[in-house]
Amino acid sequence: MASAIPTAHHLSTFRKEIRSLLISLKSTIHNDDRAHEGATLPSVAVTVGAKITPDGIDWAFQTGDNSYSGLAYFYSDWGICDLHRRDNTTDLARDIVEQFLDLWAQSRP
Repeated sequence: MASAIPTAHHLSTFRKEIRSLLISLKSTIHNDDRAHEGATLPSVAVTVGAKITPDGIDWAFQTGDNSYSGLAYFYSDWGICDLHRRDNTTDLARDIVEQFLDLWAQSRP
């Protein structure tokens, strides 16, 4: 069902859910955590996997370097970000949703 177009309501709900996730993950970032090699600030890599369903957007997430073996990878489409403690979660959630919109637009016939 990847070729379906999500409704505005489903996208709004998805964006709010991702924002809530990012807010909750901020408190789990430890001083020595880094999203990737070379990162200088405490951070964590976040991967969200999602698909459009008749009832909305089904999704899962994972953090860290997981070598493509976590819950998000059960989905064929992924949105990613590096999360820092002081990041604007509204902007990051918007960016992740935009990543999905780009992917879903490409998969439509």
